[in-house]
Amino acid sequence: MYALLDRQISFAHAAVLLGKARLGLAKLLVIGFQRVAQSHQVIDLLLQTLQFIINQGSLPLYPKRGKPCRDKRLIHRRRNFPVPQDIRHTRPSGQPFRAICIGDTLAPFLLAANTLNDYQTLDSALRLADAPISAAEAHGIITGSLCVNQHDENGHWIRLILGTDDPQQLKVYGPLINQLVSTYTRARESLTDADFSHELLLPDDDASLRSRVEAMADWSRGFLLGLMKNGLKQPSSLPGDAGEFMQDLMAITEVTPDDDDDFEGQEKSLAELIEYVRIGIRLVYEELNPDRAAQAALTTH
Repeated sequence: MYALLDRQISFAHAAVLLGKARLGLAKLLVIGFQRVAQSHQVIDLLLQTLQFIINQGSLPLYPKRGKPCRDKRLIHRRRNFPVPQDIRHTRPSGQPFRAICIGDTLAPFLLAANTLNDYQTLDSALRLADAPISAAEAHGIITGSLCVNQHDENGHWIRLILGTDDPQQLKVYGPLINQLVSTYTRARESLTDADFSHELLLPDDDASLRSRVEAMADWSRGFLLGLMKNGLKQPSSLPGDAGEFMQDLMAITEVTPDDDDDFEGQEKSLAELIEYVRIGIRLVYEELNPDRAAQAALTTH
């Protein structure tokens, strides 16, 4: 049973293993040197981009200054989440060079496959295009939308991510939309895969714990939004384990990192929480798409 147990117990003392054992999300440690290392990576990327522009004959690059997408509010609530023991660590693959639309300028801002992963590539594109959302929340919206409607011919999910219905503004977002469509296609394929290979799009392990926890909350918020904006007005009303998972996910949207000395324990707890959410997505998908789930089960036998 995927119940949210003992909501008032702190992360450090809670543990739940799929209904019987307890293993919760420990309080999360912020490692300063990781932020420094991350800053160095950003500087390296900017220098590489500048060198490319020089080599190409001083191509113009006039980006609007990106605005932070994440919700910076710190909500001091602590929750406990049931999580599974079997953890799989699958990292997103790198992306090739691509152009990104920045405001009303299509700039040759190149993202190297050996420098950025899928999350960083999409998150950078969203920020540089001044989109009001993070990559994690965008992927959550995509996943939630696909769980309800896999044939969105009107591109409602794109408008939901970009926060606009204005045709002129959507035209400006053209290259970014192409990247979002690619993400959408991969998500749909992984959701319908018989082996359910769907993974959450989150920062890599090189990112700080704080940024990964914030991304986890963003992703959960996006998933709920994707469900509700596609007709599932009360996600927690789903029957059985799927409904209980949705209640857990609502609490995960309020997760906030906290300082602690148990770095390894927190890393493990975060990985377990991510895997729990991944399994919960499958529950929701199968509940909303019983025929597709049954067909997928038949193809594996």
